Amino acid sequence: MDELERDEAERVQAERANRVAVMRADYEYNLMCRVLDTEHGRALVHLVLREAGVHHTSAVPGDPHMTYFNEGKRQIGLLMEERVFTSAPEAYTIMCREFQEREDRLAARAEAAREANDG
Repeated sequence: MDELERDEAERVQAERANRVAVMRADYEYNLMCRVLDTEHGRALVHLVLREAGVHHTSAVPGDPHMTYFNEGKRQIGLLMEERVFTSAPEAYTIMCREFQEREDRLAARAEAAREANDG
């Protein structure tokens, strides 16, 4: 294979890789939109973001290994948060509101159970 043929083969391969990347990005965008269209999907995404510690510090004073571990989790969460904001930014606000409503209902149920046990 001469240099021209090699260049053409590399160009064709690069074009194919680009088409695959565009198709993958489109699939992932549509997937995130479908997940965020449901209350259960938003609840799951919110859970992942909370567990990843997206809005908390990763640093563990005196323990660099745990800091690195936490930062790895946080990075995954940040990637998911970015997907939320690029796919359906309005879903983030809805997701947070739904979480707070669930928390309020759970707190009310816990309080009612406490009162029933005290009564």
